[in-house]
Order: sequence, then C-alpha cells, then structure tokens
Amino acid sequence: MPSMTSEQNLESMTILRIKNLNLSFGDTPFLQNIDMSVFSRSITAIMGPPGSGKTTLIRCLNRTSELLPRAKITGEIFFEGQNIIDSEIDPNTVRRKIGMVFESPNLFPKSIYDNVAWAAKIHRPTEKSDLIVESALRDVYLWDELKDKLAYKPNFLSRGQQQRLCIARALALKPKILVLDEPTLELDPFSTSRIEDLLDDLKSRVTIILSTRNSAQAGRISDYSVMLMNGMIAEQGSTDQMFYAPQSEITESFISGKLY
Repeated sequence: MPSMTSEQNLESMTILRIKNLNLSFGDTPFLQNIDMSVFSRSITAIMGPPGSGKTTLIRCLNRTSELLPRAKITGEIFFEGQNIIDSEIDPNTVRRKIGMVFESPNLFPKSIYDNVAWAAKIHRPTEKSDLIVESALRDVYLWDELKDKLAYKPNFLSRGQQQRLCIARALALKPKILVLDEPTLELDPFSTSRIEDLLDDLKSRVTIILSTRNSAQAGRISDYSVMLMNGMIAEQGSTDQMFYAPQSEITESFISGKLY
C-alpha cells in the first residue's frame, strides 16, 4: 500500500478525477462504477479486450459519448476544478482542452496545412497560423517531411503519417490532455514504433490517455494502467506493479495473452 507521502504526491499530480461514472444505452449498462485518477505528465493506458468498454470510457472524457442515441451518463469527471460532464459546461470548451485522436485517421478533404490549422484558426485567432502549423508538425516529427508539401491533400501519406497528422491537428489546440483510441491498431510495426516514441516524447508536455487492446504496448510506454473488463475496472495502478505483480486474475490473463 502506498505511504501517506506517496499518496499525497499522487494527489498533487492528479489532473483528472473520475468518480462513480456510469454509462448506459437505454437500459443496457456499458460502464459501471468507474473510479480512477489520471496523473499529469504521464501516459495512462486503458487496457482491455474488444468490447470491454475502453472506447466508451475515453469518449466520456471529451463528451463525445453523450452524442450517441439513448446514452445516459451519471457520475462526475473533475478537470480544472469542474465536473466537465455537468450539463452547464460547454462541451466544446472541454474538447479544446481534452483532445481526441481516433483509431482510424479522420483527416479533412483539405490541404495538410488546413488540416492542422483549421481548428486553431477558430480557437487561437490571435496567433499566426504558420507558426502553429510548423510547431504542431515538428511535435509529431513531420515538419521536415512535409514542409514543402503543405498545400497538398494528405491522400499520398502513409497510414502512419496520416495518424501523426491527426495527432498534430489535436496538438495545434494546445490541449492539456490528449486522448487516443487505439491509435496504432491499423498500423504496421514500424509506424507503431514511431507513434510510441512520439507519445513518450510528448508526455513531458501533455498528459496522455491511451486506449489499447495490446498489453505489450501498454507495458512498453505507459506509466499507469487501468484494466477494464465488461465495463468495470478489474485493477489499476502503476504499470510496473500491474505487469510484474498483478492482483487480478483478469489482468494476469490479459497480459499473458489468454484473454483477448
């Protein structure tokens, strides 16, 4: 059990706190009694097999789950002193501060430049778009590759490059938290490695929450892990502790590859 000092240190590092979060579609529960903390300047992996509730959970964090028909959400998600799922909180304000990157690259049918700059022009109007685009592309290791191709549409990019461009677009808004839903699921090993290296580099500047069905990926790059099964948390803690001394049979089965 953590000492009082370590508990206090973790509390001071908390950037997002989820309390008794429940989500159902109609009468069918999908998330039940989710209670967890996310710590700043770290990577938290939400692990679990397909259908465990990972995507549903992380989409609650930037309030996209509530857009789905018949979704009912109860509980609290505290960020910057506010319960961000309160109906009085503007969802667009939440989404600017908690950026989201999806499993498949969802680029606009616009130029590379406009893909990165589009939302920033709206939400950072006093800043120069050229600087925003360059900074965001440098953050994802794409500037040198694309600086002479900014007017092109991104169709010619590889799948991995497209996903990094989506991350750049999210970073252009300078979010406090970056949420990624299985961002390497459709990528080859080389592109996956590039994304993992990128996330490890970014965590010093933005808190990262990563949904993954790949336990090896969680073990490689996350600082903290949450094991989700059937919409409920089976175990959570530091990744080292969960991988080397799991307390739940579900966690042990998932890490060993028996549960997928």
